[in-house]
Amino acid sequence: KETGDQEEGETNSSSSSSSSLSHRHYALNFDKYTHFTSPIRRYVDVVVHRTLAHAISEEENDAYATVDAKHSGIAFTPPPETLYKKEVVEAIAANCNLRKLNSKKAQELSSRVYLALCLKTRPLIKEAIVIDLGYKSFKIMIEDMGIDAQVFVQNIQSISADVCNDKDEAVDAKNEKDTPKCKRFLRIVWEEEEGKQPQKIGIFGKITVKLTAKMAPPPIDMQIHVINPELQSEDAEKEEAKAEEFPNPPPLSRKQSSTGTDPSYLHDDD
Repeated sequence: KETGDQEEGETNSSSSSSSSLSHRHYALNFDKYTHFTSPIRRYVDVVVHRTLAHAISEEENDAYATVDAKHSGIAFTPPPETLYKKEVVEAIAANCNLRKLNSKKAQELSSRVYLALCLKTRPLIKEAIVIDLGYKSFKIMIEDMGIDAQVFVQNIQSISADVCNDKDEAVDAKNEKDTPKCKRFLRIVWEEEEGKQPQKIGIFGKITVKLTAKMAPPPIDMQIHVINPELQSEDAEKEEAKAEEFPNPPPLSRKQSSTGTDPSYLHDDD
């Protein structure tokens, strides 16, 4: 039979040598769990139906017969080639999981390509939240867009940028393990003005970023740039003016979507 790992959404063979944890239902807290629906969409449901058909045909169980049920009188004997061996079931489960994973990745990448094409027309300035801090990079979350991304400290366009502790000492490979993340801060010097304090952002602190399109080299994706929050309004006004000068292109028709559009739209202007 097939069992479902409901935490990861994977399909496993109950006779496989994998850990018993892979057969658990995460939400219901069952050690072993199987489910299936009408075999019209998922191939694993077809496999479960065939396996059950063989089990029913091999051993009658009157105790679980429906009361007053009417039988058509047509005996059903499943084809012998659908009596799968353990190795075949394991291979089917692995193939179904691989194709499901590939489908999910394709969906996510397609969404990022679409976002990049939108950002090529109109970049966005957003407020993000720092959710993790290393000493070379940090992770941000743009809550209203559902985006998590990693940003490298060395890519910040500023006078200087590094990660420091609560004593203003730089965090590096030597002292990273001794510096709790709650005591780390992203330190950015935007201007060399006397008396001007650097911007310091800790875990769950807010940071201003600009989203742009990366058209080349492939793959097409978005780019995240950390920007000076004091220049946010100025940049926003520039983007609004640019949007008025170059309005959004009209949506593609079904024919244009399938046959392609102007190739220049898919290349970076920079």
